[in-house]
Amino acid sequence: MELTNQENIGPIRINAEASERLGGNWKTKLFEEIGGDYVVKVDHRVQEETKRNADESDAEYYSKRYAASVSFVQRQKANSDPVRNYIPEGIKTPQEFHLIIDGEDGFPIPIRVQEKVEGKMIRDIDLHDLSDKNRDLLKQLVDSSIKYFLSTGKIIDLAGSYGKEDKKISFATLARWLIDSATKPIEKSSNIFINKDNILVMVDLNTSFPGDDLANKVGKFILFSGLMGTKLAEKLKLRSKK
Repeated sequence: MELTNQENIGPIRINAEASERLGGNWKTKLFEEIGGDYVVKVDHRVQEETKRNADESDAEYYSKRYAASVSFVQRQKANSDPVRNYIPEGIKTPQEFHLIIDGEDGFPIPIRVQEKVEGKMIRDIDLHDLSDKNRDLLKQLVDSSIKYFLSTGKIIDLAGSYGKEDKKISFATLARWLIDSATKPIEKSSNIFINKDNILVMVDLNTSFPGDDLANKVGKFILFSGLMGTKLAEKLKLRSKK
């Protein structure tokens, strides 16, 4: 099965025999069945960044790619698990499972199998159409994100994808994403959904600008400014109603 960056698949069954034969590691095979309850998300960074030396055998490179994939998954979980604790009760976070499979080139690659969300992204709807409860939950999410930054120095990725994963992204697209993130971090989010049951869902729990170099610090500052601006605007709105 050819895997794209996001592909709907049916229920997942693990090939336990293959896993045991390979020493009980995470190597799995996915079997497609009728249904579409999950989404496969493939991250090609390990494949792109783990270069093969000219004198490496298949077995040596396989081992190196596998080790790099395990390290990548560990970093992803260390990044996402703490974020999950800051998501307010009432906002659903889909189940997700980290797996390592053979990529298209025959060597290990990490993937995430994530519970599929059926609904609309927040950026595609008018927030005034949400229930009072859901609007209040979004305010709580802003508060939690501010607390997370003040506690850890990291910024929760509320904005999500805006084409910034494309290596050929234009400066104009990146600038627009930063402006939207700084002025409308909730309204323009592609990581927050309202599902078919009218429940808010936060997907892809992660942090933005994870590095400590100047560019990442500037990015985090811009996003944090957007959160603070949203909080201030809400306080001004409440004061004007009194």
